[in-house]
Amino acid sequence: MLPGVEFSSLRLALVDDDRRVYIGRRGHDGLFVLFLDVRGGSGSEGRRSTLAERGAIVAWSSVPGDRFVAAGIVADPVMAVRVGEIPAALRNNAFAALIPLGASDVLHRDHP
Repeated sequence: MLPGVEFSSLRLALVDDDRRVYIGRRGHDGLFVLFLDVRGGSGSEGRRSTLAERGAIVAWSSVPGDRFVAAGIVADPVMAVRVGEIPAALRNNAFAALIPLGASDVLHRDHP
């Protein structure tokens, strides 16, 4: 169990192929992102204030085939997300992108 994560608040925010991204609350100012696929997953947490300041909360997970997944939460004004040159699926403030090993891991957010 993860201390402070309000599991009843978890909601499915994004479905992309076999990947699922859930978003939930953690304490008073916290958010939790959970990435799951058929092989496992990962999670990350951050404060709402960090999301407002930096624009994203990101979880990284390695997957078979020399690849990794970047999944997370972005702020409301974000209209598109890329990791390096790879576009991410984006829905309900959640994103996920499958990235080849060795590719750029710089997160880009497009907003007005």
